[in-house]
Amino acid sequence: MGRFADLAGSTWPLPRTQVASDDGASRHGEATGRRAASHATGVPVIPPDDRIVRPATLADHPAIIALMAKVSHLPADHPNLRPDHFHWKFTLPRGDHHEPRNWVVEHDGCIVGHFGLWPNWIRTLAGEVDCMHGLDWVGSPDSRGSGALAVEPGHRQRSARCIAGGSRDALRARPRMGFRYVQDLVHFARPVRPFRQARNRAERFPLLRLPFTLWWRYWPPALHRGWEASVITPEALPESLYPTPSAGMGVFRRSADLFRYLLACPIAPVRLYRAQGPDAEGYFCIARAPGVARIIDAWTPSASADHWAALYECAWRTAAADPEVCEVVTLVGITRAQEGLRRAGFRARESIEFCVSGQIAPLADCSEFHFQWIDNDKSVWHRGIHSYYT
Repeated sequence: MGRFADLAGSTWPLPRTQVASDDGASRHGEATGRRAASHATGVPVIPPDDRIVRPATLADHPAIIALMAKVSHLPADHPNLRPDHFHWKFTLPRGDHHEPRNWVVEHDGCIVGHFGLWPNWIRTLAGEVDCMHGLDWVGSPDSRGSGALAVEPGHRQRSARCIAGGSRDALRARPRMGFRYVQDLVHFARPVRPFRQARNRAERFPLLRLPFTLWWRYWPPALHRGWEASVITPEALPESLYPTPSAGMGVFRRSADLFRYLLACPIAPVRLYRAQGPDAEGYFCIARAPGVARIIDAWTPSASADHWAALYECAWRTAAADPEVCEVVTLVGITRAQEGLRRAGFRARESIEFCVSGQIAPLADCSEFHFQWIDNDKSVWHRGIHSYYT
C-alpha cells in the first residue's frame, strides 16, 4: 500500500456560519466557539453568525487585492495583485471547470476573508479524484477565523485537497486541516547566462559562487542531440502524450482546456512545445518570469531516464534561445524526472513537502505523484524582479 491508506475518508471539520450558496441564497448553521472579549485580546472579534461566505465576483476584486496587500505586506505593484491577473485566476472562463474558483467572507459590506482554488484531477490506476490546490488564502486580523471560514465552500466543492509548500501561516495550519505528508518536490535549476545573471539579480551575488555557476552552465556537454521542439497549439498536442498513471504513480490530468487557459496568463508568457527525438517524444510547457524560464510541465511516455534527460535538455536549449533568459528552473516529484534532470545538467536546489487530505481512497496505492508547477498558480507567480536559484 502507498502512504495514503490511513487517510481515506479524512476530513477537516470547519466552523459553520452563514453561507451564501452559488445562486445567491443563504443558509444558516450553528456557529461554534465563543466570542472572545475584545479587551482581552486587543483585537475585535466578529461573531461568526454576523459573517456571510459567498462566491466572489469581479466587483469584489479591488477589495480582495487591498486585503491581500495589507495582510501579506505586498507592494501595490506586485504582479500577483494586478487586476487583470486576478481576473485570469478567478473569473476568466475555463473549459475544464465551470464552478466558482474563489470565495469571500463579508461583514457589513466589507471583505474580511478570501480563498481561491486551482482545480485539479489526479489520475491513478484505481480511478480519478477531483482535488484542488488553494491559493490567495487570507483573513483580516480584525476578523478572527475569517480565513478558515473562506475555505469551507472550496472544500465542499472538491473531494480532495493537495498542497505544495506554502506560507508560514499555511504550514502551521496544515496539521489541523488534516493534511498528511506524501513526498518531497524538488526544485531543479541550470544557468544559461551566468554573467548577465550576476549583474541582474536583485539580491547580492557571492563571487565565490560564480565558478560553480559557470560549471553548471557548461557541464555536462550536450549528450542528447537529435531532439527538436516546436511551438504548438493546445489542440495540436496528441492525447497519447498526456501523462498516464502507472503502478505506484499518480498523475495530474492534462487537457487542451488547461493549456489554453494557461496561454492566456497576463503576467507570465506561456508556450507549449512538442519535442521529438529519434526513438521517443514528449512535450513541455515553458512560462517566462524576469530572467527565468520555468519548465512548468513536461512528460514523455517513456520510462527511460535517458529519454527524460533528452526531453529536459531539449527544453533547456529551447528556453536558452531567448536572449533574456539567464536560468532555467523546474519542480518535479517523480523519480524518473529527477534522474533525467540530473543527467541533463540540472542541479537540485531545494525541496518542499507535498501533502494531501480529503476523500483519497483511490490514491492509496500511490507512492509518488507527478505534481508540477502547472498544477497550481506558482506556474506563473513572480515578484517582478530577477531572482535565481543558482
